[in-house]
Amino acid sequence: AIRRNSWTFSGSGNLSTMAGPPAQLSLTGCPLCRGATSDMPICDYYAATFERLFRELVAPRAVVKEVSCHALGAPACVFEVRW
Repeated sequence: AIRRNSWTFSGSGNLSTMAGPPAQLSLTGCPLCRGATSDMPICDYYAATFERLFRELVAPRAVVKEVSCHALGAPACVFEVRW
């Protein structure tokens, strides 16, 4: 359900998922990172959005952490989901 409706929050980015543990969400073409450079991950909005969705839909104790960011030079923004 999250991937199917990802257009509502990822804009022109492309969200893919990988089963875990930990589960991973990968966002290529992240609108927040397009043209940005940083020395730390900058996708707090997506991490918080994914965490809230997983807590509501999957597990109340789900935690999401961004482990890779396009603004740091990575090919995609990657988020790990643990519960």
